[in-house]
Amino acid sequence: MDFALNHNTAASHLLASDIAPPAPKEEARSRKKRKTQNGEAIHGIDKLKPCYLSKMPFELLAEILQFTTSPKDILAVSRCSKFFCATLLNPSSTYIWRHARTVCKPDPLPDPLPTFTESSYAAFVFDGGVCEVRVLGSHIFISCLTGQP
Repeated sequence: MDFALNHNTAASHLLASDIAPPAPKEEARSRKKRKTQNGEAIHGIDKLKPCYLSKMPFELLAEILQFTTSPKDILAVSRCSKFFCATLLNPSSTYIWRHARTVCKPDPLPDPLPTFTESSYAAFVFDGGVCEVRVLGSHIFISCLTGQP
């Protein structure tokens, strides 16, 4: 940005030092936390604090998730981290998914087909996409395109 001042303008009383140059892009950036490979923070920002939620006993986590009104909420929690994915997709946590399915608002969801697990049934119902169901004889074929790569 160039400032041309001549003596005939109203701004002729300004000095060149009064006009500050624009701030460099380095200073204009927002201060975000970034981590290096070894886990140390860059630019003197403290290390990320550990997640204590993953250290919670499974029974307490299950009790909290019993208050959700949709399997969609549990699906979102299971996709938050590897820990929650492994915990909630474990067959021992099927009762959490089943309870959320039976208390789903506005109406409970029907039981899944025998080919579905509770978690895959929740993903089938709540993930967007085009689905097609075909019945050939005694076999049911379900195909879904979610639009995700």
